[in-house]
Amino acid sequence: MQILIFSLLILIPYFVLMMLSFKVYKFKINPVSIYSTMWLGFTFLASQGFLDIYIPSIKTIFYILLSTLFFSLISFITFLRYKTIGFSNKKFSFSESRTNLLLLILNIVAIIWLIPFVVKTVPLLTAGDWQKVRFYYLNANTINVIFNTQQALICQWIIFPIFYATTIISAYLVTKKKTNITLLLISIIGIVMIVLATAGRNALFKCLVFYILAFLINSKQIKDVLKKIKESNIVIKLLIVFAVVFMIFISSKRSLSNDTSALQNAYYYFTGPIIYLNYIIENPEQFALKDNFLFGRATFGFLSTPFEIGYSRLFGHDYAGADNIITSYVNQFINFTPTIKGNAVSTALYPFMKDFGVLGIIIGPSIYAFIVNYVYANSNRNMFWNCLSIFMLYTVFFSEWQYELLFPQSFFIIAILYIFGGIKPFNYKLVWRSN
Repeated sequence: MQILIFSLLILIPYFVLMMLSFKVYKFKINPVSIYSTMWLGFTFLASQGFLDIYIPSIKTIFYILLSTLFFSLISFITFLRYKTIGFSNKKFSFSESRTNLLLLILNIVAIIWLIPFVVKTVPLLTAGDWQKVRFYYLNANTINVIFNTQQALICQWIIFPIFYATTIISAYLVTKKKTNITLLLISIIGIVMIVLATAGRNALFKCLVFYILAFLINSKQIKDVLKKIKESNIVIKLLIVFAVVFMIFISSKRSLSNDTSALQNAYYYFTGPIIYLNYIIENPEQFALKDNFLFGRATFGFLSTPFEIGYSRLFGHDYAGADNIITSYVNQFINFTPTIKGNAVSTALYPFMKDFGVLGIIIGPSIYAFIVNYVYANSNRNMFWNCLSIFMLYTVFFSEWQYELLFPQSFFIIAILYIFGGIKPFNYKLVWRSN
């Protein structure tokens, strides 16, 4: 009976929000449908208790429903208020200009910077020690085997954002049938370098999501997406196949347990964050949710953390940005099942609650919905806004795992997208020349 009640509580609002989102956005894949599917869909699966996973409490389900409702409401209002009609006359095409060269040089410098670390990790990876490489990367501040703390932070804040932003730009060009092979290949190399340096599948997953969202944003119907993929360059098709196969391979090397199949691992990865959030809500003292609120530093982390980085470097203080505070709490492992544990999947709601307490489940999603939908409503303006929309929808997709806008990496991705995709951001010759 409890499972039935939980199911109805989740599924009825889900289908209502999905129907409303189709009517407002005129397209099935939109900020509300993505957010609702990721949150309510996997909350529903978690509430079924499959594979011995713990069932979230009614309190946690209520928090998720309330946050989804406010995210959806503010999304509808913002999109209808700010949506642009048709495409701007300011269209762009890729040209072999000085700025194009700067983007390629930036990627090459980043690749060269990573090479010494990849040289150290490759022997371990070929020996099958993927878990060990991942452990070395995530614990660089105490282990100092592959990376030291400063080197790991440079990767997270600067090097990886270069590759991710370049991938987004490349994905945009592909959807506009203006594929730049040089840019495409350099972005693929960058993503592979991230995988080799960190033993993580996340970079490949991001790459796939960027391309899928690029096709979706620049298509009016689902059938148009399939048509564009079918008509795309053979390199794109090979990239998709390679990324999927490689992710499956990495997952086999980094399984949550020796006794779990690939399908079981996928189930735990998608439902585990709901259980982690449930543990946070049921144990607020362990996660400092009764005091020391951040008052927006986490919600606006992509803006506040770069200033905190600069302050810590300028005055020689230890870095204490909102992202560092949040991750210090969510590093602790908790049980998803009696035998399966996980950490660092606190969802977007924990940073919102760390900012504003219980009211964070309303305030945080409302602010986040405004940011996402303001960008999405302007995706037709020019290339920069289109690329930024790809990135913002990606953050919505990942919000069930973590709040991507918490991290300084987001600031650097947005900055690179603006520098190389904006309209006359500086006085040098543009990559994107008016047709």
